[in-house]
Amino acid sequence: MAVMVRKKRSAAEEMLFEYEVTLTKILPRSYRRGDDAIVDEISHLLSCRDWLEEHVCQRGDGKKNASLCQSVAKLDQMLIAQRARLLKAYPEYASERERLRKPKSAWWWYLDQIKSDTSAMWAKPKKKSS
Repeated sequence: MAVMVRKKRSAAEEMLFEYEVTLTKILPRSYRRGDDAIVDEISHLLSCRDWLEEHVCQRGDGKKNASLCQSVAKLDQMLIAQRARLLKAYPEYASERERLRKPKSAWWWYLDQIKSDTSAMWAKPKKKSS
């Protein structure tokens, strides 16, 4: 009988998985059901994003992180697409951001201030021509 061995995920891969599942499965189900725990789920989602920024996206050490950052960026686009529902479900969002003293660089804590065109968030800075 063959035994399948699952590769153990790194902490970064595990957190990315948490971010993805919360964003794509748990929150949509909670929105539909009107779950009381949705604020906790949103807080968890934002905490996952905080962790990913600190431990993956700010570190430029290798191809693996670049790949993980690309995955984070794709999920971030989904997060922005859900911002209206998220803000409606989490009325304390702005006050929680203030309480936690989140910097503007943690843009996911400023979804209430993001304009509709978000393409500039992922654009690479243009090089100045000589």
